[in-house]
Amino acid sequence: MATSESLDATAIISAIKASGIRFIVALPDRTTSEAVLKPMLCDPDFKVVQVCKEDEGLSICAGLYAAGHRSLLVMQYTGLLDSVNALRGVAKEGKNPI
Repeated sequence: MATSESLDATAIISAIKASGIRFIVALPDRTTSEAVLKPMLCDPDFKVVQVCKEDEGLSICAGLYAAGHRSLLVMQYTGLLDSVNALRGVAKEGKNPI
């Protein structure tokens, strides 16, 4: 069981698999890279796309949705604020569920 200060990477990865998500779009960060992202990179059940910017990740997720795939964007919560304009565009103009 994870404490409030640690990630239970196995539980996170299991929950992602259980949801049927196979495409992981990730902006690597210090908190999740070692415990979560690296195991996903080695896992044949996942297709991982690493990006440089949060809004780039949102665009890739929107493209995957348009192609009929579910995806997960992994980023720090501060990155959400950096990508608000792209988030608005993907949701409003693109009419994509987010």
